[in-house]
Amino acid sequence: MMNMGTDIQGPDKILPTENIFTWKRDCVKLRHFVYNNNNNNNNNNLDNGCDDDAFAPSVSIVTKFRQEAEKYAETIAMVDRGDGSPPHVVTYRDYHHQVIHVAKIFIKLGLEVEHSLGIIGFNSPQWFISHLASIHAGGFSAGIYATNSRAACKFICQDSRCDVVVVEDDNQLRKFINDDGKLSWGIKAIIQYRGKPSVTHPNIYSWNDIMTMKTSDDDDVELGRRINNLAVNKCAVLIYTSGTTGEPKGAMLSHDNILWTAQRMIRHVRHMIHWDASRDTTNDVMVSYLPLSHVAGMMLDLYWPMLCGGGTTYFARPDALKGSLLKTVKETRPTFFFGVPRVWEKMREKMMAQLSANTNPIKNWILNWARDVGMEANSRKPKPLLFGLAKLLVFDKIRVELGLDRSRIFYTGGAPSKKEVLDFFLGFNIPIMELYGLSESSGPHTVNLPDEPNFDSQGKVVPGFLCKFLKVDDDNNHYNHDESKDDDGDDYGEICMNGRQIFMGYLDKEVLTRQAFTEDGWLRSGDLGRMDRDGYLYVTGRLKELLVTDGGENIAPLPIESRVHQRLPCLSNCMLVGDKRKFLSMLITFKTNIDTTTGEPSDTLADDVITWCRSFHSQARTVQDLIATPNTSDVMRAIQHVIDDVNMEATSNAHKIQKWLILPKDFSLGGGELGPTLKLRRKVVTTKYEKLINDLYDVHVVNKL
Repeated sequence: MMNMGTDIQGPDKILPTENIFTWKRDCVKLRHFVYNNNNNNNNNNLDNGCDDDAFAPSVSIVTKFRQEAEKYAETIAMVDRGDGSPPHVVTYRDYHHQVIHVAKIFIKLGLEVEHSLGIIGFNSPQWFISHLASIHAGGFSAGIYATNSRAACKFICQDSRCDVVVVEDDNQLRKFINDDGKLSWGIKAIIQYRGKPSVTHPNIYSWNDIMTMKTSDDDDVELGRRINNLAVNKCAVLIYTSGTTGEPKGAMLSHDNILWTAQRMIRHVRHMIHWDASRDTTNDVMVSYLPLSHVAGMMLDLYWPMLCGGGTTYFARPDALKGSLLKTVKETRPTFFFGVPRVWEKMREKMMAQLSANTNPIKNWILNWARDVGMEANSRKPKPLLFGLAKLLVFDKIRVELGLDRSRIFYTGGAPSKKEVLDFFLGFNIPIMELYGLSESSGPHTVNLPDEPNFDSQGKVVPGFLCKFLKVDDDNNHYNHDESKDDDGDDYGEICMNGRQIFMGYLDKEVLTRQAFTEDGWLRSGDLGRMDRDGYLYVTGRLKELLVTDGGENIAPLPIESRVHQRLPCLSNCMLVGDKRKFLSMLITFKTNIDTTTGEPSDTLADDVITWCRSFHSQARTVQDLIATPNTSDVMRAIQHVIDDVNMEATSNAHKIQKWLILPKDFSLGGGELGPTLKLRRKVVTTKYEKLINDLYDVHVVNKL
């Protein structure tokens, strides 16, 4: 059993407390459980094959980083190719030296203990260094999405007590400066890491400025004091995640949350792929392109390489998701590749374009034959006899062409994947494994693995993590806190989690923190799911109404819908769609007269709607008249003008409405779109209008815009 840290001094100590969650800037009790041979997935004594690893000793991020930097001093930690200039290469020794220096500078510039350092911009060595330096300095690292608006930046800075901000370029810099040229919201200093700041201000610096600043013995002493006051069960990082009302919440992750989760994941994956360090001496190579303000990007790009034994991170170009990522992957040949669904879709599109251009009938026959072999090989064991031939003729060549020939495993997550995409790659022996998790669970909770894949599921619970389910009724309300099973004997209900990976709580939000946990301290995911008798998790929906786009962005629909409705009172309903899609769209219905015979909405527009139409030179009297109205008409332009206004208030590009559609009939009780209390039943609407919604996302369809 581990030393509980009461006799440890310095940053690796565990401060005493009985609180397993908090909303304050203090500490929490580590969540240790005794693991035995009971295979009941809902038992607190769950055995996930981790033995006593739940009691593994804790260290701080500061200590672990120093240990890894000393062990792999001359190993390349980071490579940044920038915009085509010669690569910027950083060894682990230099990495550590720069973090220590920057931590001292952050303190000199005014970063206070348990205040935040905001970081906004595309992935870079400076992002990594700033993140770790803020932790060394006793502050919190608070990533901000590069697409966030000034208003969203303001909220995060004020919520986290941000003292210093690190920005990528001039565009990001201007989000933090007032019209009079002063720094906004009490920010004490801003550092720009690409280019020279265009604004002259005594507290605005370039990255080169801070790297050439002198430090003193007093700075060394102060940094040492702050490091000594760290504790593994205190907050290190803030991950801002959407709330049900759209207001971001700062999820606090401790040193132990981050390190224990990452190390458990690395150990589990390596065990399942039968990785042998004595035979495979290739250091892990990662491509960093996911937003580092997202828990997946932070854990996979920043912490995995550091903790896996001298791994190297290559930084993709800022236009990665616009097309350059595929080129970067081919150039760097990563050993581990995580792609959000949209990335795998782009790879598939590229491959399909190349395949369709091939006119050689023999090659086409070989490709089709190989795909059949690949599907069979990845669906059963042992592999078919002809698998080796297909691998030699097709599979290996495709991996080389994609730059995935060194990849040991392929993952996707952040949003559900489309089955046709997974099947496409499976046929070419590129089995893409889904994983599932939350910011509040420090990232992964379940993973699929090559030795025991179930491609229809989100995999099995990571060893050392705990999972149970709470009963819900047909309207997704809890009706007791007992564990639940469905008619097939599978565990079913709201997915709840426990273990050392569970976050501390939401910063300064007591009510939301308490609501996030059950009475016995389990984290409520807000997701519905079931677990079969073999331990595979299937995520089936969400209790909350958050939409998750293809890029993994969580979006609360209600605030956006409310803003549209406020500007267009002639609307009866508007509903945001975009779950598992590349962008958001909106379905709208107009007020109509009620059919006195059926009690249902008729096709005839209400009088105030007709009046509104007349103000835009439209003679429409029915919904069908409006639907038939040309896109260029004044009334359609008026609707688009409202959408544009709402988009101006969006916190990021992902929150913008890209397309919209007038539905042929208003929502009603009889139609099933509204519940007994007139609450919108989103699932009913999306099912009922599935074809129209799909048409919105068909690139060949011109919609009302």
